[in-house]
Amino acid sequence: MVEHILANLKIFVHEMQVNEKVISGYLFSFKQVGYTVLVNRDPKKEYYLALLHFQNNQTNQSIEAFANSTNIAWNPLTDFFKFFSINDNKHSPHNVLQNFARALNAQTPNVLPTMIDKDLNDSINQYFNQCDPENPNKKYCYQAYRNGVKNGEQQHRTIFNAQKTQNLRPELFKKLKADKEISFRYSSLASREKSDSDIITNFVQKDNSF
Repeated sequence: MVEHILANLKIFVHEMQVNEKVISGYLFSFKQVGYTVLVNRDPKKEYYLALLHFQNNQTNQSIEAFANSTNIAWNPLTDFFKFFSINDNKHSPHNVLQNFARALNAQTPNVLPTMIDKDLNDSINQYFNQCDPENPNKKYCYQAYRNGVKNGEQQHRTIFNAQKTQNLRPELFKKLKADKEISFRYSSLASREKSDSDIITNFVQKDNSF
């Protein structure tokens, strides 16, 4: 019988999906060392729930691995032992990996935190900008628009577009988030930025279904 040793990760990723978050994170302590775990629920790799990015809070060194509810795919395994300073000759590598996964699962939240401290929030936003396929310098919102139909299928805003708007324009996102056909456009020019009221007014004027 397969053991879902990282069951809380599956719950955490589901919570991210419900809240339209592609990147989130939490704090993790292992062998008395503090780490930040950043979770990317868009791993672009079949059979995996997420890409986990572990950052040592003391050295800022990092390591990444794909994960699902049953295991973490460390490649190469030697990097895992080196990063977490594991020198265990008493147990098999399999047991060491299982013990690490259990420790991680025990500290993985099963809900998204409503309050995040500044350091963790900064780490999430910095990692989000690294993963965002759009130019991170485009941070000035100037338009909301309705996605069209492509190949007979209605298009929806991307998970990156949703979280970017939650981060940069939270009040605007709250007003329009219920309709997932609506996306938001950004510019790298501050002069193009529009207020919430202007964006919504312009959207309503152009959109017949609002």
